[in-house]
Amino acid sequence: MIKLHYFLRTIGLLALFCCMLPSCDDMNSLHDKYLEEGEIVYMARFDSLHINPGFRRTEFIYWYSDPKGKNVDVSWAMGEGRFRTPVGLTTPEQPGRFVIEDMEQEGNLNFVIHVYDADFNERSMPFHRTVEVPGKRYVESLNKRLLRVTMYDGDDRSLRLDWIPFVGERSLGTEVTYVTSAGVKVDTIARPGAIFNNVTELADVESRSELSYRTLYLPVPNCLDTFATPTSSVEIIPNRWTLPFRGPHVLSAEEPYLLHLFDYDIGFPVSSGVTFEAPTKANNHAAGTTYRRQYGDAEGTRLTLEGGVPPLGNIGGLAVGEWTVYTVQVQDAGKYRVTATVSSSTAANADQSRYVLSVNGVEFGHSGPLVNTGAWGTYQTRDYPNLLTFSEGVNRIRFRVQATGFNIRSFLLTYVPEE
Repeated sequence: MIKLHYFLRTIGLLALFCCMLPSCDDMNSLHDKYLEEGEIVYMARFDSLHINPGFRRTEFIYWYSDPKGKNVDVSWAMGEGRFRTPVGLTTPEQPGRFVIEDMEQEGNLNFVIHVYDADFNERSMPFHRTVEVPGKRYVESLNKRLLRVTMYDGDDRSLRLDWIPFVGERSLGTEVTYVTSAGVKVDTIARPGAIFNNVTELADVESRSELSYRTLYLPVPNCLDTFATPTSSVEIIPNRWTLPFRGPHVLSAEEPYLLHLFDYDIGFPVSSGVTFEAPTKANNHAAGTTYRRQYGDAEGTRLTLEGGVPPLGNIGGLAVGEWTVYTVQVQDAGKYRVTATVSSSTAANADQSRYVLSVNGVEFGHSGPLVNTGAWGTYQTRDYPNLLTFSEGVNRIRFRVQATGFNIRSFLLTYVPEE
């Protein structure tokens, strides 16, 4: 019985072994094609790689120690871009370098880098890097730093620039170019700090010369190129310490110009004492506050601006001695009639004048008493008794309160031809 048991066990093992033979053949067949094609050999990748972007170009700095590597293949943007160039061995002190120029794609690009042998038969495992490459769209998106006002002192030739605070991210500062009294062109940088500095002071600036400025950007710290906004320029005019608010305000013989009293000048370093003076505390009505601040002049809201915004808004709460300044650009020199839009609910006093106008420091008399319009919200027009005389170019009108009891909305300036 024992011998029969061993015999049957042996027959069972042989049968199991025979059943397994076809399975082994199937498993070997999976590897046969790879054995026939030979062993896959990968080149070594770059030991180290630095990538520096620029305007429509990218610089690759690499370190490499595999003598079999002779070429590099770089692709990006899902294969839309491709570049190949020879590479060689490097030392720690002397890395290799190549640059891809005139790239059509921009933005965050995923670069795939392979090293190849001399015949492009064997290659390395891929090297993946994502890099921000700036191009035309980036340049068009840059924000220019805005110059709010200039102040030039002709006595010591000093120039102060008052900038609107906002500027785009990654800005290096604003490049300012001007000419000295000796005719030397100077480039300087108005740099940002923790907050963007709003004042730049320059010395020995030639009068009537041109100052130009542009804002510089560096997209990433290792960028090859510095980017700049288009250049703007201003003429250095002595004592030009104001700029028109929402200007330019242009006077010409072609048609009358409506100058809103809300639109008094922006001044330097702040409006008060330069472009307006309000002896009494202003009410800071919401409409006026919003209007001035919206266009870059938070200081100007200390005047009492009420009744909405132009063409409806007016300056109210007037006090004796209160004044405002308006810079106008005159195309046609000569005499202009001024027609004021005013309101009053106070009986006029024939012995008192109401307001005085001057141009470039020269006064042209006073308005005379303003007739009672019946209510503060009822506006009428009144001609200023005297014509104002303007020269061609930049002129400044000064409005000054001589007696209170009225609101004022606007001036209509109409050219009067000589007879």
